[in-house]
Amino acid sequence: DRDVTGVQTCALPISLAARALTGGISGAAVCTATKRPWWIGALIGAAAAIGASFGAYKLRKWITEEQNIPGNVVGVVEDAIVVGAGYLVLSSLKSGNGSLART
Repeated sequence: DRDVTGVQTCALPISLAARALTGGISGAAVCTATKRPWWIGALIGAAAAIGASFGAYKLRKWITEEQNIPGNVVGVVEDAIVVGAGYLVLSSLKSGNGSLART
């Protein structure tokens, strides 16, 4: 990923901090909804967001450089995967029948 100036967003401390913050908030929300300690979810969410940032960057770089697939195509697929995963998590929490929700 790159920002509007062309700088890699994984290299920007503010970008990583924002991703850690949003990941932490999301993790805390999931844990709160499933009656688990919010702070555990916040730590896991923040760590996952930072790890996923670097992992996605490396994967996208490999796909675009080694497989010669345009970055825009990879970006659309990446966004679709993220939206789909978010929908599945939220649907699981809402229904109470998913693996995330406690009965």
